[in-house]
Amino acid sequence: MINPKISVIVPVYNAEKTISKCIQSLLEQTFQEFELILVNDGSKDNSLQLLKEFEEHHSNFKVIDQVNGGASIARNTGLDAASGDYIVFVDIDDYLDSDYLDVLYQEIVKTGNDIVISSLRMVDNQGKVVSQIVLDDTSGDNWSQYIITTPYTRIFKKAFLDSHSLKFIDYTMEDIHFNAVAFSKTKNVSTMSYIGYNNYVNPASTTRTDHQGIRKDIDFLYLLSCIHRDVKPNDLVTFLYKKSYMYYLLFSGKASSSKVFLEEHTRILSWLKENHLESHMSPFNSKVKAERFNVKVIMFIFSCLEKSHLLPLFAKIYCKK
Repeated sequence: MINPKISVIVPVYNAEKTISKCIQSLLEQTFQEFELILVNDGSKDNSLQLLKEFEEHHSNFKVIDQVNGGASIARNTGLDAASGDYIVFVDIDDYLDSDYLDVLYQEIVKTGNDIVISSLRMVDNQGKVVSQIVLDDTSGDNWSQYIITTPYTRIFKKAFLDSHSLKFIDYTMEDIHFNAVAFSKTKNVSTMSYIGYNNYVNPASTTRTDHQGIRKDIDFLYLLSCIHRDVKPNDLVTFLYKKSYMYYLLFSGKASSSKVFLEEHTRILSWLKENHLESHMSPFNSKVKAERFNVKVIMFIFSCLEKSHLLPLFAKIYCKK
């Protein structure tokens, strides 16, 4: 396609079971001025063959085959190959409502913003809604833009990404870093209550990082240090650190021993204190009023456990090992 309006970038790894549904949802888009960049990240199943079959029948499809490097590298490959005015990321396990690209495109053109973020729907393998994250309709520097940390559910102005050489770091939870850096480079960001992105969740999955415990080969502080290196701290950024480490400990720490949980907690808090990045802002502060109520409650309880020195007792009960 000559001069597409949008470049849709989809990393693909061992996804032969979900490729068709994801791509079909893109073919059914009411907005058709897009190129689809499918980056096969060293799949060991039949993914590449399926992608090439789609490419043969659609001139706006571009398949790139590369050695496995992870989703970050695959997205960066897609960014390098993109020729559209705007960038949209989609995960191959997910699918879109038919008006998704059109709504996001119209909004970013209308506002002239660098980033537009929509809301998110989580679905099971039957398409049943498991949960939703509904953002406020806002613009400017506010907490709404930090609530969904994924690279999807948003559209970026490509010229903005290029002018700041924005790329994904090759590390776990790279999307938190990517978005934090992007937000630090512009105040031209808006969020939408519109939901058109369907994120497939498998509650039974045991392969996700947050189900594998706190691992020695994944250093959460490396992620935080990358954000600290690239993003000037403010109240929202330090609150992001706070929310991120609590999320990390509660999800990854559950499959660890209480000893490892507490050691990791001490290590993170020491690093935050050393770098003057502690957030003392309550989750009920008006600056973060857009945050979901259940997240506020969880963060409030966790903070109370910290302040009352009851975290060791909590860890003993909470951790599986």
